[in-house]
Order: sequence, then C-alpha cells, then structure tokens
Amino acid sequence: MSKSPGARSRNVGPSIGLREMKKAPRVQVLLLLSVSACGVACGDDEPQPDGGGGAGAGTTSVTTTASSGSGSGGGGGDSGLEIAWTPCPLSSDDAEGSEALCATIPVPLDWNDPNGAKIDFFVKKIPAEEQPARGQLWMLNGGPGYSGADFEGKVKAVTVDVYLPDHRGTGRSSRLGCPEQEADASPDGYWVNDAELAPCLDHMKIEWGDNVLGFTTTNAARDVGEVIEATRKADDKILVSGGSYGSMWANRYLQIYPDQSSGVVLDAFAVGLLLTRDDQYFNELGQRWMDACGADPVCGAKLGPDPWGAMTAALGALESGGCPEILAQGWDRDELHLFWSFFFYTWEYRSLIAPMVYRIARCEPRDVTAMQNLHDVFTQPMAPTASQRFFSMLLSTHVMLSELWEDPPPTAAELEAYQSAANVAHGIAAPAQALYDAWPRYPQDAYAGGLADTDVPILMMRGEYDFIPMSAIEPAVEHFSSTGTFVEIPGSPHSPYSAPQAMGGPSCGTQILVQFFADPTATLDTSCTSEVAALPLVPSAQLSAAAFGVADPWEGSPASLAIQSGHGAIGRASAELARFRHTRGR
Repeated sequence: MSKSPGARSRNVGPSIGLREMKKAPRVQVLLLLSVSACGVACGDDEPQPDGGGGAGAGTTSVTTTASSGSGSGGGGGDSGLEIAWTPCPLSSDDAEGSEALCATIPVPLDWNDPNGAKIDFFVKKIPAEEQPARGQLWMLNGGPGYSGADFEGKVKAVTVDVYLPDHRGTGRSSRLGCPEQEADASPDGYWVNDAELAPCLDHMKIEWGDNVLGFTTTNAARDVGEVIEATRKADDKILVSGGSYGSMWANRYLQIYPDQSSGVVLDAFAVGLLLTRDDQYFNELGQRWMDACGADPVCGAKLGPDPWGAMTAALGALESGGCPEILAQGWDRDELHLFWSFFFYTWEYRSLIAPMVYRIARCEPRDVTAMQNLHDVFTQPMAPTASQRFFSMLLSTHVMLSELWEDPPPTAAELEAYQSAANVAHGIAAPAQALYDAWPRYPQDAYAGGLADTDVPILMMRGEYDFIPMSAIEPAVEHFSSTGTFVEIPGSPHSPYSAPQAMGGPSCGTQILVQFFADPTATLDTSCTSEVAALPLVPSAQLSAAAFGVADPWEGSPASLAIQSGHGAIGRASAELARFRHTRGR
C-alpha cells in the first residue's frame, strides 16, 4: 500500500537535550476500539493499600496538599486542595462497581481568587495495572462540551494511573445545563435543539449569573495543573493527551505549566480553530472527498468526471421537487448536512456519501427504498448513555462564543446564507451566532489565542481528511517545531486513530501514540503511515447491506424496508448519530 500524497511525518525537533525519563512508563492504549482489550489490561493484580488500587479498592484514600499556583510545576502555594478518592465503577452507566476511583474536588470558580466561590471538579482515576504507579496520564476530551466519560473502557495503562477529568461545566464538574429543555419529554429529548438554546441560556443566567464567567479554558487548565501538582509524587512522569478542543485545553495547560509534564499529545489537532468557519471547513472537505471520488475508477464512473458538481446538482434538484419521495422521508438539505458531516467524522461511513448522491439524483423506486432504509438504520430510538447526558450544550456554546469565534464575527444571516448554499455543512455556527449579543461571554485573557513556550516534548497528530484544514493549524505546528513531532495519518478523518492498517493490527495513530507514551524524548518510528488502508471511497458490501438494505450500494434494489444488522459497527450508528445531533443542536 503506497503512502498517500497528503501523508506527512515530520520530526521537527531534536530528541536529545530534553528532560529524560528515568523509567519509561509502559502505556498500552485502547483508542476508538483499535487495540484488543486483552492487550490493554488482563491482569488480576490485587489493589494496593495506598489508594492506587482498582477492583475491590475498599477504602477511601484522602490526599491533602498545597498546590503551586505558580505555573512552574513547583511546590508551595496556598490553594490547599483536598482530594478524597472513593471506589467507583469504571463505566458511568453502571450503578455499582469499584474498578476505578473517583473524586469530586472543590476548586476555585476563578483561580485568580483562590479563596472565593468554589465549584466541583470531577476526576475518575483508572489505576495502573502495576502498583505503585510510576506516573499519571491525563486524557483531556474535546467538544468543547464533552466529559471524560468518553474514554471509559478505552484507555488502560500498565505503569501509570489514567485520569479522566470532566471539563468544568460538563458531566459531574458543575455541569451547565437546563433541566426543562434537556428533559426526555422535551421536543428533542435530552439534546437541546436550536429553538431551545435561547431559553436554555435564560436558565443558565438565572442559575449562575456572573459566575458563568469563571467557566473558561484557562480555569479548566488550572483545574488540571493544580490537581496534578496536588497528587503527583516527586519522581512521577506526567503525560497529558488532548484531542480536538482537548488539544486547545492541553495547549492552555502548557502555557500555564510549561515544565510540569514529561510529554504532551495534541491529536485531532485543533489549536488555531475558529468555529465561525466550521461550515466552510466541512464544505471544503466535502469537495476534497468528492474530488477523490472522481479519481476512483468505481466512484468516478458512477458520478462522472465532476462528482462535486453532481452533488450540487442533486441537492438543487431535490430542493426543487425533483424527487418528492426522498424529500418526504426527511432528506432535505439540512438533514443531509447532518448525516454527511457526521459521516465525515468516521473512517467507513464516509463511503456512503457518493452512493447517496447517486441514488438521490436517479430517484428510482429502488433508490427511494434504499434511502429510507439508510434513514431508519441511523435513527433508531436509542436510550442515551451517561456520557451523552454529560455533554453540555451550554458549556460548548459558552467556550465557542467566548474564545473560538472571529472578532468581529460574521452575522447570523451571513452564516445561514452560507449554510443554506453549501453542499456539506456542520450547522453549529449560525444558531450560536444568533445568541452572540445575548450571551455572557467571558473576557479573553492573556493566554487566549497564544501558544505555549515550553521545552516539553510534544506529539502533534492529524488526519489527512480532517475537517480542520492544515492552514488553520500550521502556525501552531511551526511554533512547536523545536520540541515537537508532527504526523499526518493518510486518509484518516478527524481522529488520527480511526484509520486502520491494511494488514490489520493497531492503527498507525495508536502505534505512534504508544511509542510517545513509552518515551516522549525518543525519535518516533512513523513508517506505519505507509501501511494505512486505502481510502474507503466505496462502501463494502457488508456496510451497504446494513445501511441501504442491499449489498450493491449503487445499483442494488432492496427487498424491503427491513433494518439490517450484518455490519459490526452499524448497531452503534443510531447512538452515535443521536450524540452528534445533540452537539449540533439539531
């Protein structure tokens, strides 16, 4: 398998002269189901009496310490965090269990006022397989708005404890929510739709008032750095990994604590992202994808020499009444935007896009049935998981409008006009901009928009087909060139871990990540980028059967409107799309 022309791997800094690790921590990572569970943790070690144990940890371990407050990783200071770890289940969906340890830590609403109001900061610790642990691995989730619960069951380390924090304002960290609009009996259930966002904002203003100004990326970074300082042992190795918005959170952590960690991962690289341009990003990605379709012998033969033009024509014809049967199923432009932007987050579902365009344009009875099948498959009613309920639309919008927005921003009308004309759009910018003037945005501090000045080794990874364009992150990649390694995974979407290897085994992104965790100062072997599977421009017969109800995605005629179950991942599709719809407010 040849390396994609877009793939790049750049060791852009020296691997000597950096902080050496006395004992390289052994970390085995399960990310996006890309490593077998037994390869992660299959031991039956008994928990240790120092509170680092896992299953069966029967006592509460309390650590009382003073934190630094200095940003240097040193001791001292006067914040005096008290952290009590209690046994808790690994999965937040389980009512009982003691495989992990949990702490709800009172932290300052504003770290610049350590003696002022307090909020909760929730952290789940997954103890290392070997105790006592030799360090800490912190996993910072993205969104903004997601909690640490998304990593449960996906990350287990051998020699370091894994810490899964809920970003302040999400999950169990003083979540920003609105009970009426998020009630299961509300029009769209637990997710907040566009029409509900304004009354949801009103509830937040009543509940939090000016205190909502403390829910900032900088304070969230202080939450992490101060708890690390309060819990680390003198010779602990500290690893921090942030994905998507989590990479911005991790960069902010590095700005404030440039010397505290042993290595930092910035994956699904988003440092420099402006979400006012989100629809533009997705539309440009859509054109790249359809151009790749045109170069593929099968995909190109079906959609002709200009698949992007074919997509544009199909959407226009649908809106003008060219296929009323498919339009009646709910497939208007906005619904197609929802599905296509969701598909672009995944490795395999993207392959359904070109056949959808083909069938919408042809609009024969077999196509009507196939499109109804696909809609039914991806919209089956599913009870929301704990991690889905932990997402906060309010925190997401709060950080977006305060810090990830252009100044001055486009008007809501301008964003709506672009979205309504785009072939592919994410659909989050216009509804948020409509509330821009009414939103209690927090003032940007000296860290906002900046990049960390640090000598800590940094691993930067992105997917070649990430919706975030390389131009958005290039300044950050160049800035971290002295200590960083940048790797682009061929064909991968937003997550660099989701592209499988042609010959099987852990994904290339996972292989590189494990190397970095083992020794952040070592030169990484990125040769696995040449063995990534070919870009999935055409769905497999198995995926097509599960989605369209027929193995041939282009010409096949589904026998009935029966939801299929032959594809291993399709059973999770409804829950994934519901979660995605939730984050878009649609």
